[in-house]
Order: sequence, then structure tokens, then C-alpha cells
Amino acid sequence: MRPLRSAILSTILLVNMAQASEAPARVKWMDKMFYTVNRNVDLQAPIWVNTEAERNSYGTEYMKSLITSAHKIAKKYLEYGDHEAYNAFMMLSLTFPLHEGLYMSFRETKDEKGLCYEPANSGDIMFQQTKKKIFENVQVNLESEFASEEEKRQLEILKESDIENFEKLRNILVDDYTHIKLQEKKESIANTESPSNYRHFKKYLKGGENPFIVECSDVKEDQIIRQIIRGGDGTDIGPVQLSLRWHFDNFIGKKYYESIDKTFDYGLNFIHAGFKKLYYDSTNSKKAMSCVMTGGKVDLNKLIRATWSGKYNQGQVSKSCRIDDINKLAELEKESSKLTRKIRFVSSRSKKQKYQEKVTQLENEIKMIKRHPDFHFKNNLEKVNGFLDKKSVGYTDSISFETSKEVKDAIDEIINNFNEGNADGKTHSKVQAILKS
Repeated sequence: MRPLRSAILSTILLVNMAQASEAPARVKWMDKMFYTVNRNVDLQAPIWVNTEAERNSYGTEYMKSLITSAHKIAKKYLEYGDHEAYNAFMMLSLTFPLHEGLYMSFRETKDEKGLCYEPANSGDIMFQQTKKKIFENVQVNLESEFASEEEKRQLEILKESDIENFEKLRNILVDDYTHIKLQEKKESIANTESPSNYRHFKKYLKGGENPFIVECSDVKEDQIIRQIIRGGDGTDIGPVQLSLRWHFDNFIGKKYYESIDKTFDYGLNFIHAGFKKLYYDSTNSKKAMSCVMTGGKVDLNKLIRATWSGKYNQGQVSKSCRIDDINKLAELEKESSKLTRKIRFVSSRSKKQKYQEKVTQLENEIKMIKRHPDFHFKNNLEKVNGFLDKKSVGYTDSISFETSKEVKDAIDEIINNFNEGNADGKTHSKVQAILKS
């Protein structure tokens, strides 16, 4: 290599290394929670970059958009003079995007070239259970159903002479045929006319000349990476985690996921349908669901939780009262604690064993409740309440942000109004001050 060319290449390499080292470090624990997207797509949304200034700018725009969308829907309650319903829906609107998407939407990273989670971007993550079943079937029936005659011959020879290489070859073939059968399954789903998560993912998010979700191989040399938050199994997308299957026609099909305003407008209108039904049914003794009532009146805290549980998570308002299971937690913990104390002072071995068995049963019930999504939503509602005492808002410290003073004042106003009950109309002035046109 010529000295000049070598010097130029060395300089380029050093510049690239310097740029990477100067890039803000991303929040790495979230790496597997995103789809990597096409940087050429025009996004109408704030983009999270992990520096203090850019996080705060992102948070200000994110919360302003969220509050504006919520107010557009809830303002009708103010027109009716129903400030309690307005306050409750605004509080719900602060909570459910935190629970669903951790207040994350799009993020941009620069600290690792080609950052992309292949199982997500390929769609394989949607087929984890299917892949497991295929693997188990191939593992058991490789020789009888999948391997070619030549492959079976090679396996037979190695089985008699070299068991180690026999096992290696067999494992390779099992993996290969698992991959082949999985691809066949994916293709059959992608090409059917029946609605499904993968069909919509493949055709609308990865299809066309300028696909929204990229192949990881296409960005392997890119230093700047853009991503969108997604659900654990890849079937939900965006800050309010809308299903690729069930929200296709009016959301995925219209590419609303590219816009933070349209995402919030759609998601909040969807959850409001459940809120509205539960709220108005609560005024009718024949229709009211017991789980949202306390002392003969609607309990707004329970209303928020029941709305998310039934309408958003379960998909059926009739299932909203599953929150009653979570309401038993304090009672179960109290009973468990009481029995645990009794055990210390019981001398009878049989009684002690009986109490211990009951405590174990109670602890298992408590663990089950604490794994339930309704338990986590309840905690996130309490977390939103806690924003009053903090400068920043967010799910954890590593993904929190400080908004502008005007936006934080609006957030605090919503929380205070909700906690204080029947608010005077004038107390919505902070929200009014930040509304987007």
C-alpha cells in the first residue's frame, strides 16, 4: 500500500473512532426493545438522543403532544361541566403511555455501528413458540421426515464410527431444517389474505421501495441508527403499543406510526371508548360495574385502572373487573404476615406445619398477583402521581427527562386536579397554555 493512501485510510479510521467515542452512550438495556427503522423515512415525531439537552427537548415535545391529544378528547367533559371526568381521563392519558411504551417513541444512537436486533427486524421474534415446536418436531423426526437420503447415509456412517461428529452433524441438520420449515411457515402467513401480525409486518412495514423497518444487513455499516419502540414479541409498535393485527386499517395502514400526534390521537381515542362506557355506565345502577364503584360513587382511580385493563389490555370492557384480583393484594399480604408471626409462637409441630402451608399458599398467590399486568399498571399510576415531587418524569432515571417549565406545570396541574377531585375550571389554565395548534 502506498504511504499516502495508508495515511489517508488511517486518518479516516481515527476520525470514525473519535466520532464513535464522542457519541452519547445509549441506554443499552433497551436495545432489544426496538425495531431499527429506515433513516430516510420522514418522521413527524421527537427523537430521543441520550444527551441531557436532547432528552429534555424530546420530553417536552412528547408530553406536549400527549397532553394536547388528551385534551382534544376530554374537553367535551368541560363543556358539560364535568371536571372530574376530564381530570380522570387526563390522568389516564399520562399513565397508559408510560405503562405501554415507557414514554419512549423514536430514538437515535451513534455509539455502535449497525445497531439492530435481528430477531425483531426479521420478524422471527413473532414466531418464538412456533420455532420451538418446529425444532422439537425436527429433533425427534429428523431421519424419518426431513433428512435427505444422502444426509441419512452420512449420519449412519458417523453413528457407527464417530459419535462426536455424528452429534455435530445431526445438530447442524436439525438447525437447518428448523430454519427451512420456519421460513416456509412465515412465507405462508405473509402470502395469505387473512389478517395477522406477521402479514401486516411483512407487507406494510417491510414492503415497498422505501420500507419503514429495515433489514439489519442494510444498516450494518451505519453509525447513525434510528429505532422505534416495540412490544416484547414484536406484535405491538409505538409509544402506546398498538397491535399490528388489530389496529391495521386505521393505524398501520395509514402509517400513523410515523407521527407522534397521530399515534396519540388514535391511541387515546381508542382507550377513551372504554373510559366513556365505564364512566357513564357507573351512573346507572343496573349497568355500573362494581369494580369501579366505592360507596355508591364512581371511584376515579379504579375507573382508570379498569379502563386500561378491560379496553386496552384485554380488548373487552366486560373484562375490566379483573382488577379486583389486584385489590386483594393488601389483604393477602396482611394475612400472610399475621400467620408468619403466629408460627414463631406456636409450639405444636402440626399447627406450625399447617400455618406454614397456608403461608406458602398465600405467598404463591401474592407472587402471581405481582406478575400480573394490572399490578404493574397500578404501580405506574402511582408513579405518575410521584412526578409531583420530582423535576424529571419517566419510567426510570436512565430514561427520564426534564420538560420545559410550562409543560411540567401542566403535568403537575393534571395530577393535582385528579387528586383534589371536583376541580374548578380555572385550574386547567396550565394545560391550556401548552396546547399545540
